[in-house]
Amino acid sequence: MGSAFDEAGRLPRAGRGRIMSTLGVLLETIRHYPHKAAVTCGFGGVGTFDSYRGYYEDLALDPAGEVLTVGELLHSVLDADGATFQGYKGGDFHMSMSSSLWIASYGQATSLRFLGASFNGHTVFLHSREVEGW
Repeated sequence: MGSAFDEAGRLPRAGRGRIMSTLGVLLETIRHYPHKAAVTCGFGGVGTFDSYRGYYEDLALDPAGEVLTVGELLHSVLDADGATFQGYKGGDFHMSMSSSLWIASYGQATSLRFLGASFNGHTVFLHSREVEGW
């Protein structure tokens, strides 16, 4: 699907993969936390996964959702693995644990990538970082 470069020609898909976290990284990051702990991502809760508006073959985790538990987010991660998502302007995109992960609401192209998580004993905080040059 598509060329080695994204539509804007900004960064080769292979190069983007080296600087991005993935769905699998999210899984490995949160799976060790207590499954009943709440998960937030700085903007509020966490919502659903969608095809990312900037690169349809990537995933976006919506930061404007309700506060989920780790267990609920893990379930969503496993559901996204192997699922097909529709791009914002159409097309079907198959996602996997190696799909790059952005923090963005549906239909928005941000420059926030998933970075990691921290735990304060009650809540897991998902951290993001702006990718420079976007």
